[in-house]
Order: sequence, then structure tokens, then C-alpha cells
Amino acid sequence: MIKLSNILEEACWTGYKQIGMKDKGGKQVPNCVPESIVKEGRSVKSIQSDFNKTILAIQSELAAFKVSKGTPKAQTHVENLKKLNAIKNKLENELEDSVSSLYKDAELKIED
Repeated sequence: MIKLSNILEEACWTGYKQIGMKDKGGKQVPNCVPESIVKEGRSVKSIQSDFNKTILAIQSELAAFKVSKGTPKAQTHVENLKKLNAIKNKLENELEDSVSSLYKDAELKIED
């Protein structure tokens, strides 16, 4: 089971940027890389991978919430779900921008 406290509480050092998540010691941690080597525009596959991991984390957190419903621990799960939902929304936007960029690069116009 993914430990959400590790995902949500860790941040990158100054001068580093989070690019998805990685496994370290059997847990998911932010993948922090120096900002100087971060290239704008991740691949669709990379974004989709992070999105899928976020959905799994949301499912895990919802299951934990159901178990702790009515206890003081439930509020922690609600806060974690809010944070995960914000991450999910950011990834959805990033994915949409990336796919739109691919269409633009291919000079293909799409209708909404």
C-alpha cells in the first residue's frame, strides 16, 4: 500500500523541481531533479504514468478513509484526498497541454 504521508509531506530542496514520483526503499517519493536540467514539456507517457500513480493513491486513500470514517483519523484522509485531487487536476491539465502541443507540432487542427 502506498504511504501517502511520504508522498504529500516531502518537498524538493531549493533549486530542485519535482518531476513525478519514484520508488525508494519500497516507498514512493518525489523525483527531485536540479532545475537547471529540467526540460519543459514532459512526454505524454511520463505524465500518464504519474496520473495513474495518483489515481492509485486516491483509491488507497479512499479505502483508508472508509475504514477510519467517524474517527479523528478520517480528517487526515480528507486532507490527503484534497491534496491528491489537486495533483490529479494538475496532471490532467499537463496532459491536455502536452497532447495539444503534439497536435500543434503535427500542424493538425482539432475541433472542440
